[in-house]
Amino acid sequence: MPRSRLKIALIFLLAFLLAACSATGEKFSRLKIPNSSVGALYVYRLPNFAGGGNAPLLFIDGNDQGSLKNAGYIRKELAVGRHVIELRNGSILSNMKPLTFDLTVEGGTTYFLRYTIEHRGSQHIFGSTAFIHDFYRSFELIERDAALVELKDTNEIK
Repeated sequence: MPRSRLKIALIFLLAFLLAACSATGEKFSRLKIPNSSVGALYVYRLPNFAGGGNAPLLFIDGNDQGSLKNAGYIRKELAVGRHVIELRNGSILSNMKPLTFDLTVEGGTTYFLRYTIEHRGSQHIFGSTAFIHDFYRSFELIERDAALVELKDTNEIK
């Protein structure tokens, strides 16, 4: 295979692998309002290269709800009352502590939690042959108007 074809094949392979790390469901288009007996929770993360291949597991009250992929959102209806929302990291970031959020749900209300991961540089070890990467993660409640703008850049995770 000529060298240029090999390069093109590698570029397509890399693009395919990166796409597999992102949410591929339906693009967010509108808010689904819960009825008055339950609340709705959107947990989402914006498209980001840093930590993009890591999809933390979402747990609500100890029950696995799926992986929160890059540029994705998960919507769940929750009973009125207190709930513990937790993101547990898998794969390359499995040594990081889970992020938790206590949420008290009111009927007919929609809540938005955004997961963010940022790369804050790296330290060289063993000369220049190895690195220790520093990641910052946050899990925070976002106001409705801001969340609706951000959700337009996400796809549903089922």
